[in-house]
Amino acid sequence: ISNVVPKTDGETSINNSYQAINKQMLSVFDKMGVEAIEAHGEVFDPAFMEAVTQMESPEFPEGVVANQLQRGYRIKDRVIRAAMVVVSSGPGPEPTDTDQPVESQAEDPADAPAEDQETPSK
Repeated sequence: ISNVVPKTDGETSINNSYQAINKQMLSVFDKMGVEAIEAHGEVFDPAFMEAVTQMESPEFPEGVVANQLQRGYRIKDRVIRAAMVVVSSGPGPEPTDTDQPVESQAEDPADAPAEDQETPSK
């Protein structure tokens, strides 16, 4: 909500109210000991994270969270909501010569060398 730009006085009033409520809510969460589970770039931990899919990633080794789709929360070691994540399956296979596209071997007939052909006689 912090990136909303109000255009009228009414929108400014509503935005200020939302900001105040958000600040109060975060303060209550902090007093209760609620912490966000930061998963991006961390080793996947099923106790705090829910993997929804895997993807190849040259940036992250296998078993590391490549993307966090939804933030998770916990109070001490008790999970309130697991972080929803995408786990890296590693960089993927290395390209080989057989993976390269094969260029067309066909030649243009105009470029083909002239063959010795006998002209049919009439």
